[in-house]
Amino acid sequence: MDLMPKAKPSFAHLREIHLKWIRLYNRILTQTGLTMPKYSLLSQLVRYGKIPLTEASEKLYISKPAMTNLVKRMEKENLLKKVAHPEDHRSSLLYLLPKGKKTVLKAQINILKFMMSALTSLPENEKVIIDKFLNHLSGFMDGALIQSKGSKN
Repeated sequence: MDLMPKAKPSFAHLREIHLKWIRLYNRILTQTGLTMPKYSLLSQLVRYGKIPLTEASEKLYISKPAMTNLVKRMEKENLLKKVAHPEDHRSSLLYLLPKGKKTVLKAQINILKFMMSALTSLPENEKVIIDKFLNHLSGFMDGALIQSKGSKN
């Protein structure tokens, strides 16, 4: 059932922006040699420094076998390193390598540059409204992520 014809124009507009955002994100990632799973994992490593493979799999909602294959490919590209966990030899820790950090930061900078260029042309009063909306949306998304933390969806 298609809800879009009945949706308010603002919701249809959000859906359109969402689809464009995905295409733009993928283009920027492709230009830096990344896929969304690679970008997501590298971003987690930038944030946490090191992370157990199992935890990375859970955070990114990627199965352990798929995460293992992703990590093997990324190790070959010298983006990260997998080592035995010093306290639990059944587990592995993932570390960010300099090339991985440089690559993910380049993608993040390109994304931020795009967003900042879109915002700079707006009057200050509109920036305030957008900032309020983004804060609301961020909080709403945090709530949804906390709520769904235990589910596989």
